[in-house]
Amino acid sequence: MGRGRRHGGGLAAAAQGKHDEGPGHERAYVYLATGVILGQAHPEPAEVITVHTLSAAEALRMARAGEINDAASVMALLLAEKEL
Repeated sequence: MGRGRRHGGGLAAAAQGKHDEGPGHERAYVYLATGVILGQAHPEPAEVITVHTLSAAEALRMARAGEINDAASVMALLLAEKEL
């Protein structure tokens, strides 16, 4: 898998994103990872991670219906729609 990385939620992806928050603004770097493998979760002691497995169609429907309340996730889904 090359430069892949295993994340705390047990997802191995070909790229990793960076998320910076600050007063009054948010910056998100979005990557479309392919070849993702769902594995055993290994969160940090203070992390609480819940993995929801959805089809791309269901995730896009939820984004459009306002059922996903994280702006960076909605943006990533809508930007990647033609690749999904």
